[in-house]
Order: sequence, then structure tokens, then C-alpha cells
Amino acid sequence: MIILSKEQIFKRITMTRPKEFNPDEVVDKAMNTFWQKGFEATSINDLVDSTGINKASLYNTFGNKEKLFHSAIDRYFQRFVTTAVYQMDQESSGLTAITAFLYSAGEMAMNDDIKKGCFLTNSCIESTILDEESKRRVSESLSTMKNSFRRAITRAQESGELSKKWDPDDMAFYLINMMQGLRVLSKVIPDRERLKTVIDITIESLK
Repeated sequence: MIILSKEQIFKRITMTRPKEFNPDEVVDKAMNTFWQKGFEATSINDLVDSTGINKASLYNTFGNKEKLFHSAIDRYFQRFVTTAVYQMDQESSGLTAITAFLYSAGEMAMNDDIKKGCFLTNSCIESTILDEESKRRVSESLSTMKNSFRRAITRAQESGELSKKWDPDDMAFYLINMMQGLRVLSKVIPDRERLKTVIDITIESLK
């Protein structure tokens, strides 16, 4: 007869016990917490409260706060960045694609009741305290958006909607820069007409 120690019994139980939560739902809730509070201000207790799982389960499943933040960045990329990129790439008119995206982003900013801003923008502001992996994922997400802008700009230039005065990559970077500022500004100056005017000027500046 093999007699197991308490530690061995506990290990076998925890290895065979099914998870009592959905990891995807946990990441969604963690993403929203990081989004609202920022990485630094979000404590493990905040994540425990928002996800509804205990510290042990949080650490066993995701490792630590940084790794859970990595998953949150990936989830934001999947839910928002890829959707925006797909919609822009599907529009044959490059100028229409850019215009629709900018106005949609403006509306999202204005309809954000708690003024949490853009998850990627907020992460950029905190870049000095983020680990290298977090910064890499944020950078890749922004690069994906920039490349989508560049493709739309190239289509617009080839169709004659936009002039070829500026390099498409430079113009795309300009739009990314504008979007970062717009989302930050909307958190403290929630003026719909003012933001719309900023977008109008931005579109005209591309022509």
C-alpha cells in the first residue's frame, strides 16, 4: 500500500480539479481594470475584486501581474485593433476608411462615461514603469494600426483622393500621433464639437 503525504494528496486534488472560472472572462475583466486604473495603480487586490477569483488562482493561472497585463494587451488587440484594421482594409476608398475610423474613435471617446481613454495610449504614458514585454506588445499594436493607416493612405493617393506630397508612412505616423493626443484630450476636455473640429482639420491636412 502506498501512503501519500498531505502535500501529495493536495497536489493531486488541485491537478485534477477543474477550473471554476473562465480564463477568457478573467482576462476581459482584468483588461477593463487596467484600462480604468492604469498598470501601476492596479493592485493585485483590485484584480481579485474585479475578476472574482482569489490570489492563488490568479497566480496559478497567469503567473503574476505583469503576465496578466500582457494578456490584457493581447485581448485589447484582438477585440479593438484587429476589428478597426479589418474595417479599414475592407473599405475600397482610403479616404473614406480613414475618415470613418477617426470619427468613430471620436464618438467612442465622447461616449466613454468614465473617461478611461485609450488602453494603448494610457499604456504609452506609463511606458517608463512597464516591463520590456509589455512595451513590445503595445508598440506592435500601435504599429499594426499605423500600417493599416498607411495602406489606406496609399489607396487614397493612388485613387487621387489624397495628394502624394507626403510619404504614406509619415502620414500614417502623423495619424497615430493625432489619435494619441485626441484620446488624452478627450479625458479632460469632453467637448464633442471641439473634437470633431480637430478631426476635420486633420482630414483636411492630409489632402
